[in-house]
Amino acid sequence: MLDALGDEGGAMAVTAGGCLAAIVTAATGAADWTVSHGREKRLGLLHGLVNGGGLALQAGSLAARLAGGRRAGRLLSLTGLGASTAAALVGGELVFGRGLMVDHTAWTAGPAEWTRVLDGGALAEGAAQAVDLAGRKVLLARVGGRVCEDTCSHAGGQLSEGAVT
Repeated sequence: MLDALGDEGGAMAVTAGGCLAAIVTAATGAADWTVSHGREKRLGLLHGLVNGGGLALQAGSLAARLAGGRRAGRLLSLTGLGASTAAALVGGELVFGRGLMVDHTAWTAGPAEWTRVLDGGALAEGAAQAVDLAGRKVLLARVGGRVCEDTCSHAGGQLSEGAVT
């Protein structure tokens, strides 16, 4: 967009910032990839390689711009945008299609209205109890009056299998 507006300085700044952010983001992606398996591991590798290509093209764009090659910088940036878009499609499949490294129950809907599942006095302070609610497990715990759902926000593990601390 900045290239279309003719803002070369802004385009260089955004490209440099994006390259730095991509390097940091790649570290978290690599950590997620190490604990994936099978098809997800192969798709993750493809996602990382295409993102790496997009990063290389953006870094080339920045280098060309710094050397005064505005046209080459714009072309490399546009090509890098295409590569990054392709990588985003694969990443979307990993997250939304396969639930990789996200709460596996994120798309499970519970009841639409408030539903009573347990008498308030039936749960002692510091205790936790899982109850079934419309096909979904809900963890009830009396800890400072807070009620928590029975899934961790990372991968959907059951919190009721742990201990209240």
